[in-house]
Amino acid sequence: MDFAERELFQKALLEAMVNKYDKEMADCTEDSRCSNEHFEKVSKIIGVNLSKPREYRKMSKRTVVSLILAAALLLSSCIAVYAYRNEIRGFVEKIYEKYIAVSFEDGDNSQDNTGEISKVYTLSYLPDGYIVTNEKITPLSIFYEFKNNDSLVMTFTQQNLRSAQFWLDVEHGESVVIATEGLDIYCRVMDNSYHYIWNDGEYAMLLTSDVEFSQDVLLQIIEGVIVKE
Repeated sequence: MDFAERELFQKALLEAMVNKYDKEMADCTEDSRCSNEHFEKVSKIIGVNLSKPREYRKMSKRTVVSLILAAALLLSSCIAVYAYRNEIRGFVEKIYEKYIAVSFEDGDNSQDNTGEISKVYTLSYLPDGYIVTNEKITPLSIFYEFKNNDSLVMTFTQQNLRSAQFWLDVEHGESVVIATEGLDIYCRVMDNSYHYIWNDGEYAMLLTSDVEFSQDVLLQIIEGVIVKE
């Protein structure tokens, strides 16, 4: 089913849902308004004095149907997101209105199902002038920040392959996959920001930089990822 057919199917489904609930609401004789006694009982239970609103009107049946339609439209928008799911050489892109979520299609096959990190990685190779300026190590994510003498920033993030998901801006830039021997690197360029995503079969990693690295330097950084002592 292509996107146009999916959209027509969604509209037909929504129309059927509205007609169904419109009929059910028309046959409904129940009153959803709360009595003064109800407000008094709830006040005693929670210890807060609740008063009945002055303008307490029963919600119209058409309003209820409209709310149901709004919920259905929200559901249809979720369906539309999956229509943009894209698998590229092991990477999975889920494209939303303003963001791209990048994960890995074989993440569920990771041996560690907890999402926790048992081996903390670090970078053994840094481009000239870069030093560590910040680090944050948690059970679920490892993060380092590096800066050089020109205040240019590079970061490195490590996550468990099973739970890894990296969020990127969809409105700016373009994505490419850099294919090397035995390794595919997902790259997204956004203005003056470069994002590189890859995995080693156990962990997913993200490298960001204010400047573009040559492929040789990029591979030196990636190949220099080691277990932190």
